Amino acid sequence: MKMFITAAGVWMVMAAAPAMALETVAQGVGGGDAGMVNAQLTNTQTVQQAQLTALSQMVVAQKQAISDLQDKVDALGGTTTASATTPSAALSIPKCAAGEGLTSTDGATLVCVKAPHFGAWETRAPNTVYRAATDGIAMAWCQGAVYAYLYGYTDASNPPTTMRGATFHYAASGGYGTMTMPVRAGDYWKISNVNTSVLTCTTSWMPLTTQ
Repeated sequence: MKMFITAAGVWMVMAAAPAMALETVAQGVGGGDAGMVNAQLTNTQTVQQAQLTALSQMVVAQKQAISDLQDKVDALGGTTTASATTPSAALSIPKCAAGEGLTSTDGATLVCVKAPHFGAWETRAPNTVYRAATDGIAMAWCQGAVYAYLYGYTDASNPPTTMRGATFHYAASGGYGTMTMPVRAGDYWKISNVNTSVLTCTTSWMPLTTQ
């Protein structure tokens, strides 16, 4: 509400209803006073229009932000209840600790998991076929004063027939020979060696894990 003092008296002008106020003022004043009131009303309308425009832009920006967030959550397989009409609705996104990321195991619930990293060493037997539950690294080493061959096989067949690595060891003074190969999750692998009966040989497995 605005108040104007003129030669004709005191007039109260409601900013929310400029057309009615203008009609009232026009009936009570004339000449320069009416022109001044018209200018005030025009300025009020301009300010109100600018405020409405700014509010409209904020609503558009908020809707876009919600849409972008929904896309990110959908990409992770999660869900959100936020919408353009209820932007403050709670999102089912947990807060993860340092070194963790978000994933979904059921397509609906987001959970925190650690980034893939090496797990603990696991002992395996030579000349034995294993199936990898996760990606990982298979390795073997032998030590002794006689020769030794190490052959590494891994593929989708059981037993695996594709050789991925090999090494030969011969040392009259008791040296070492070793080999290492990566293995994909779901594939079979085996490390074969020769002269196991007269050598000290060890076969090991190191899995990648998110536990």
